[in-house]
Amino acid sequence: MTECEYLSRNKEWYDPNDYGGAAFPWHRQLSNEERDALVAKVTKSDMTLEHATRAIWHHLASGHIVMNANDEGFSLLTAANVLDFTITNTAYLCWDWFEFVYEFNFADVDRCFDDLWYPVADDLLIVNATVTMALGVMHEGDILICSLKEPLPPDPTWNAPKKGGSV
Repeated sequence: MTECEYLSRNKEWYDPNDYGGAAFPWHRQLSNEERDALVAKVTKSDMTLEHATRAIWHHLASGHIVMNANDEGFSLLTAANVLDFTITNTAYLCWDWFEFVYEFNFADVDRCFDDLWYPVADDLLIVNATVTMALGVMHEGDILICSLKEPLPPDPTWNAPKKGGSV
């Protein structure tokens, strides 16, 4: 499997001295099969990967922005608590529209958030291990949250075929 370009750059820019000498946090890239299973749990449907990603970001964007990751003193843990994000030990970090999904420990994501998101400042989706909540960190830093307890409605602005079809 190819490693996510964003994560590779984050590792390059990671400075252990900023974290008391701690190495880059443990993480594991999900296989394509594991990623597809996670996407199916997130959407509760058989949407294509691209359609599922559009659906979740559309669902996130329908909420309101309550904070920004660029705010002075921003803390992911505080944001998660303020937004009633169900924190689990494991968090799935998704870059490139679910193309790359990594398993991290949520405490490490909180501790190293700036080095996981900011160096590349691209959209980052964080899904909890129970797949009941998603936290989106937009390119500009806007923080959005959505529940994943109900099936996601498709993005009404985009019509894609079911799996196996072509766009």
